[in-house]
Amino acid sequence: MKIKSLLLAIFLMNTLFLYAQQNIFVDIEASVLAMQESTYDQIREFTSFREEAINENTIVRNTFLTESRSRKIYNPELGFELASNVNFILSENLSIRAGMAVNLMQFNVTNEFVGSNSILISADTTVSAVPFSPLSGITCTSFLNMISDFEEVDDTDFYDIVSLRIPFNIYYKLFNSKATIGVGGYLQTPIFNRYSREFLTLNFDIDPFDETSAECSYSLIEEENNFGEGIQSLSFGFNVSLAYQIANNLDVQFSILKDVTNTFHDDSNAFSTTPSNELFPTRVAVGLRYSFVGNQSEE
Repeated sequence: MKIKSLLLAIFLMNTLFLYAQQNIFVDIEASVLAMQESTYDQIREFTSFREEAINENTIVRNTFLTESRSRKIYNPELGFELASNVNFILSENLSIRAGMAVNLMQFNVTNEFVGSNSILISADTTVSAVPFSPLSGITCTSFLNMISDFEEVDDTDFYDIVSLRIPFNIYYKLFNSKATIGVGGYLQTPIFNRYSREFLTLNFDIDPFDETSAECSYSLIEEENNFGEGIQSLSFGFNVSLAYQIANNLDVQFSILKDVTNTFHDDSNAFSTTPSNELFPTRVAVGLRYSFVGNQSEE
């Protein structure tokens, strides 16, 4: 009985090995990624206060309800992707492909102010417990430098995101030709993020003898971090592909990838009726695929 069981196990292993040799193979892919430009309109509602001094101890506090509208423009740069897949041949025309890919997505976000509306909802006269401070009414009596002293600085955020993508696709060979069409989905998670931006800020050196006057200067602030703050940790998407065999084992491939999960966390709160960022990227991939199999026409 033991000998029969051993012989059966050896037979099954040899059968699986032969099946794998004929029906399973590995490929590698290299693609260039181009992301579609997109825009996002953000609306924020918040309460603001403005205080006006009547005398040293009395102020009028005006309360406003403000709706602010801004637009973010997501400007893409070229990225790339490297992938490797395991292919399972189900029939002469049908196969399943699953694997792992690493891609780079680069874009910058330009912020544009669209407009705002403020409505006065109350005006109260109160007695101030401390002497009124006119910091909000500071006037720059002189400047140590000018904005023109700096190179052009935009209100722009820069993102470089390296992600691990796990695709699963079904491919069908069209009419036994060299063309193959595929559909499927993927999971994606960032493994490295870099965020940076530059902006100008106005500094005040208040005159000790006149709190409403100051000597002012502009300075360039540079921010950068690699913590991936604000980036979604796991996203989902689907893709369609069209491949054409140009040589033995070599295909040229065209794909469209669509994320159905926001690239950024949804950070909407009581002050914002919409998230700070909203990006569902659509990317076009063009590249080459090489199959490690005796002859791809056997697929």
